[in-house]
Amino acid sequence: QMNENYRTVLGHLRHESGHYYWSRLNPGVQAREEFTRQFGDEDRDYKQSLDAYYASGPSDNWRQFYISAYASSHPAEDWAESWGHYLHIHDALDTAASQDLISESPAGMNINQRIETWRDLSITLNEMNRSVGLGDAYPFVINKHVARKLTFVDSIICSLQALR
Repeated sequence: QMNENYRTVLGHLRHESGHYYWSRLNPGVQAREEFTRQFGDEDRDYKQSLDAYYASGPSDNWRQFYISAYASSHPAEDWAESWGHYLHIHDALDTAASQDLISESPAGMNINQRIETWRDLSITLNEMNRSVGLGDAYPFVINKHVARKLTFVDSIICSLQALR
């Protein structure tokens, strides 16, 4: 219905957990400023942004700046999509490590290593799917803008882990 044929229940829950955690974080001024630099003004009218997205779709150049078309609808959705993909990537890399497809667990990697490892692994996954006549398992591109957003998500998660 929402033209997101890649969306799974697990992916949706990961996305929604991004909204939940951001609302609970009460981040400091520095984190809010970085959020605005990476994602935009979260105080932008949410309903108006979503109405415009559903009426007109994403901008033609959304792939240059966002992980998904939906991420382009509003900064809060960009954050939640980035958060969800971060969790998706971490979990997939953890599974790949447990199956000896990669040599190191994502817990032992920094965010740049995770992104690079995921880029390589997702290409392999997509090629495997194509070889048996299926669509891409991960039809997303992690360009430099998306990588910076994932790095910000990583910094927030690291700060949460430090609170334990």
